[in-house]
Amino acid sequence: MGRQMYSKKLGRAQFWIANIGLVAMLVFYTLMSTARRYTGRSTVLAGVLEMVSIFLFFYTCETLIPPVEQPN
Repeated sequence: MGRQMYSKKLGRAQFWIANIGLVAMLVFYTLMSTARRYTGRSTVLAGVLEMVSIFLFFYTCETLIPPVEQPN
């Protein structure tokens, strides 16, 4: 139906970046009420990791979807 995955390493990297980012956001957002000094920056960094993982996800999906053939 679709194509072979462009890069399995890229898929694994996206998986781990997404999960690390989610756990980090959860931890730092929870700690924000008690330790405000570094948790704000850390939460933003975790959010950036999530954004990177989303872009990697869409890139991987784009490489798997075959192009639509135009009728003649």
